[in-house]
Amino acid sequence: MTKHHKDLPLPHIPGAPPRPKGKSRGTRNGWDRVVSDLMAARVLYQDDGELVLQLVQARADQYRAAGERKEAGRKLAGEILAKFESRAPWPEKPAESAPETVQAEVVSLKSFLADVREERASFADRVVQGQTTCLDSLGAPYSWPEGDAAAVARLYCQQVTQGAIPACELLKRACSRHLADLENAHERGLHFDPVASRGIVRWFRDFCALELQPWEVWLVSSLFGWKRPSGLRRFTDAWVSCAKKSGKTCLASGIGTFGLIADGEKYAEIYSVATKLAQAKLIYRDAVRTVRGHPDLKEAVKEFTGVTLCSLLVKATDARFEPLSSDERTSDGLRPSVVLFDEIHEWQSRELFDKIAKGTVSRSQPLTFCVTTAGESEACFAFSKHTLARKILEGVFDSDSTFVAVWELDADDDFHDETTWRKANPNLGVTVQPEALRKILAEAVADPSGEIAFQRYHCNRWVSFRAGRSIPMDKWDACRGYPDMPDADAMTLRREFLETHSGDACWGGLDLGLTNDLTSYVLLFKMLDIGVAIPFFWMPEAGLREKENLWQVPLSSWVQQGWIKLCEGDMVDPRIIKDDILSLCLNGPGKIRQIGYDPWQARVLMGELLEARAAECVGVKQTPIELTTPCREFKQAVWSGKFWHLGNPVLRWHAGNVVLEPEGDSGAIRPKKLSVKEKVDGIQALISAWHRLLNAPPPFKNPYDTRGILFV
Repeated sequence: MTKHHKDLPLPHIPGAPPRPKGKSRGTRNGWDRVVSDLMAARVLYQDDGELVLQLVQARADQYRAAGERKEAGRKLAGEILAKFESRAPWPEKPAESAPETVQAEVVSLKSFLADVREERASFADRVVQGQTTCLDSLGAPYSWPEGDAAAVARLYCQQVTQGAIPACELLKRACSRHLADLENAHERGLHFDPVASRGIVRWFRDFCALELQPWEVWLVSSLFGWKRPSGLRRFTDAWVSCAKKSGKTCLASGIGTFGLIADGEKYAEIYSVATKLAQAKLIYRDAVRTVRGHPDLKEAVKEFTGVTLCSLLVKATDARFEPLSSDERTSDGLRPSVVLFDEIHEWQSRELFDKIAKGTVSRSQPLTFCVTTAGESEACFAFSKHTLARKILEGVFDSDSTFVAVWELDADDDFHDETTWRKANPNLGVTVQPEALRKILAEAVADPSGEIAFQRYHCNRWVSFRAGRSIPMDKWDACRGYPDMPDADAMTLRREFLETHSGDACWGGLDLGLTNDLTSYVLLFKMLDIGVAIPFFWMPEAGLREKENLWQVPLSSWVQQGWIKLCEGDMVDPRIIKDDILSLCLNGPGKIRQIGYDPWQARVLMGELLEARAAECVGVKQTPIELTTPCREFKQAVWSGKFWHLGNPVLRWHAGNVVLEPEGDSGAIRPKKLSVKEKVDGIQALISAWHRLLNAPPPFKNPYDTRGILFV
């Protein structure tokens, strides 16, 4: 009887033996790694299947068993490897063989979750002392095979840092950070797990039906591959910023569904959060599509849709995934394990962000994942987060637990130049087509506001100049002051200046706003030809949140940081202003020569200060005839860099709103604003102080100091 061809012995010729059927995924992965290494060494033959299987099983015992079994596995693995190493390599071009075609296997959710548990359980055994990268499956040294997730991530970072992929300075720093950490992060107790990296990319491919681009592989590999000594994830926070239509929503959705189903967190709570519920539902909608698109996920996850609430529920683990808007008042009591903050540039208040983020403290490895495009105003909570992210990449602020990736045009890039677009659009040619950007730019050229929108949405640039306003923010930022202290924060600069110039002459300006505005008092110092502003602000405590939402600036943060003083009630008590200004006059900073004020509202208050003989108070009518000259002088000082504001964020907001343009044929100027939501109180007070500086009598000069005594 003739044997079936499958029962015939395999020939002893160079080549890979067929992988045995019915083995666990861990065994299959170990088999593939051993075969790959032995084929590279040219010592493997098609009839070596049994020997390879023994080696795989011996390595499993070596790294996962204990006691005598562990030692026996180590010994057997060494003996088998010695057999292979004793062979002479076969020729470079081995005889042709007909390798068996292995059909792609459909990955079940059950086997995937088992692999995730195995990856985490074996982490401690795969850590190598004095080395950052962990061992691969079954304890084999990781060899960075081409196409593997960790290798793709590393190659992407190398191409970015070497200039093969156009990238902004911040992205180069982020990629350099990853490469440097691969070399020496073990010195800080951090390790990179290629098995975890491979697993999260498989999740996107097999369950989310999404083949990740190299930049996305690097991003998710970093978030899930980097680990602390305990095996928990290194990164608990992530800041990802890139141009629109780069696939941020799909990426966030995949991370959210992994957290819901595969992360192993007890009673997991996943939230997609945005300013409006409709925006938050975009990530949630993609998560629903992922669940509906895979039979195993559809069986494991139940979808609930109500009138005001919708959620994905995993009954087996009591996990949930829900969308949440930033205006929710029911966020107390949440214990998020993964939070997906979408388009955070639209957030003005950080109240809910802090409330939700603080709810993660009870979780073992939480993740707050912020994705955004640049905003239209730098006077917002999101820009402060962006600034912190920049400081992390620049090495000013150290945070091993925060991942940062920014795709944007550099400051000196011409956004009309198509070769720069990839810096902000990592998916250019995939989800964003150059033809579409060309059309958008062509339509925007005729409209300055259109160009601003193009830079925001498609170049990921924070807007530095708003149409109709008079002070570009790049000019304003150049007037920060103290160039020899580039890393100092605004409060440090303020203290430094006041300590150094506490006895210098200065002029005050007051703009009194009792209810709907800020009360602003600015001290103006003159150092040679440079004017230096020290502002103070007051506002009513009542209605703070409403004003924060209406004005779209982080008032509560400014209050906490000490830039604004809150007064009890629904209006500012003039007596508090009087007492505070009186204290400044008597105790410093500076020697106040005169205080300019708008006599329309502040006459009584300033009269009381005058009676107290605190300072000379002079009314400054808020008319063009009085204000034109100080407005021109102030504007010229900003544009020429002869003005210091020391980084005060409230005054920066006012400067970005103010209009200082000639009116009518006379060319007269006074501070104006284009919207009731835009405040310019600090600039108005500063202009009043500048008015008194320009009208101050020259200091007395003793003629004998210059010409000496004349004798007749």
